[in-house]
This record gives sequence, C-alpha cells and structure tokens, in this order.
Amino acid sequence: YGKQWYQTQSTEAVVSTQSTGEFQHVDDVIYQHYNQTFWKIIEKEEGIMKDLDEFRIHNQNMHDKCVAGKEIGKFKTFQYKLTEFGKRDFQCLAMSSRVLPFAHLIEKT
Repeated sequence: YGKQWYQTQSTEAVVSTQSTGEFQHVDDVIYQHYNQTFWKIIEKEEGIMKDLDEFRIHNQNMHDKCVAGKEIGKFKTFQYKLTEFGKRDFQCLAMSSRVLPFAHLIEKT
C-alpha cells in the first residue's frame, strides 16, 4: 500500500470516539471473561494460592531489602535506586536490571 491508499483511507474511514469506545468495551468484556476463567482454573490447582502468597511475601521482602526508591535513569525512564545492601547483592542487581548482563558475575560464583 502506498501514499495514495493512506490518503484515501484517512479521509474515508475516520474512527469516531464512540466506535473506539465500543471496541474498548468488547475488549474489556473478552478480557474479563478469560481472566475469570483463568483464575477458576488456577484456584483448582492444589496449593497454588498458598505458593502465590509465599512468593508475594518473598518478593516484598526482597524489594524492601534491595530498593531505596525510584529515580529517572540514563534513558529517561524510571529505574530502581538500590539500597547499600542491594548494590552488593547479586539477586538485587538482577532484579533491578532490565537486561541481565551478568554472565561475568555468574561465572565468578
């Protein structure tokens, strides 16, 4: 498709706020259905909710030990500001990294 197709489509097919809202409503209904279905299946798995609770507690404990706050990073996005402990702990460094450039650290352990 070229420039001519785009110009034709952009002048003939203007999407109104109302129709966009209708699409969003349909998306929301579909999401709600599958989200409820997903959790019904998950809840049938024995012990999974207990495991999830334990994971959340562990995750919060790690966050509390590792993270001092958030700051604007090098690429103008939010990043974690690590505690002094977090700056020395491999798990904290891994948790706070978007990319895991830790092969050299793994090799040392």
